[in-house]
Amino acid sequence: MTLKEKIEETNLMADAILRGDRFYELCVNKKDDKWRVIRLPSIQVSDEPNTGPNRRAYAVSMAIAILVNRTG
Repeated sequence: MTLKEKIEETNLMADAILRGDRFYELCVNKKDDKWRVIRLPSIQVSDEPNTGPNRRAYAVSMAIAILVNRTG
């Protein structure tokens, strides 16, 4: 997986986390067409104002951690 693909997958997975999706399909090897279904963490919920950027940062950091663990 190239760096560009990792960045795109990170953003897509972060969007899925923010939507509250429970699972995400990740292609770990396009050459062999290998896919994995990954269980996503739940998003942080808060009544505080201005938590949008914090939620996005959390979702991106979780997506990066998942990608590193799954693809190296």
